[in-house]
Amino acid sequence: MRGVRIASAGAVVGADVEAIRRDPGDNHGLYVSLENGVVVNFDARTLPSDLDQPSPARFTIAAHDGAACALDMNANIRWCITTAGTDKMVKIWNVQEHEDGTKRSAWSQARDLGLLAGRVFSAVWSPNDLLTLVAVGLKTKLQIWDVGANFGARKVFGLRLVEAGRKLRERTTGGVIGVAEDEEGSDDDEK
Repeated sequence: MRGVRIASAGAVVGADVEAIRRDPGDNHGLYVSLENGVVVNFDARTLPSDLDQPSPARFTIAAHDGAACALDMNANIRWCITTAGTDKMVKIWNVQEHEDGTKRSAWSQARDLGLLAGRVFSAVWSPNDLLTLVAVGLKTKLQIWDVGANFGARKVFGLRLVEAGRKLRERTTGGVIGVAEDEEGSDDDEK
């Protein structure tokens, strides 16, 4: 392709990458989850083209004790993310934007899926239900978590839903709303 110049930029992250996601609320934001349990947020505009140069992160999250295998952005709630890892935890993070434009994370909710899922390798938000996510782990069990059943989550994310023109109804049932099991799985695989 003559006459076409392809520019590239990158970051040295310091551990093996488990997942990478673009921030739907920020055209230049990238989240990267790492094998050491850390999640890093970058502004793509500030990444160097020379990987020998420092790769400044906007902020980091010490998310998990072990690999942060899963990373997903909530399409309905700006700056609401989930992470999941080999520590058997699924966590919901509330990324806050401050007046100076900087962003920081605050942990909001967590659920230990060890008994049901084991080490968690995938967790994704429902595109249709505002605060519902699905996680699956080593024990081949799928868990649907109704995060909106938790008062704290409704309190933290309720205003953002209103800003987005959405309303979260009061929930009276809580937590796990479904588990599916694959008969091929075995507890012998769990470490």
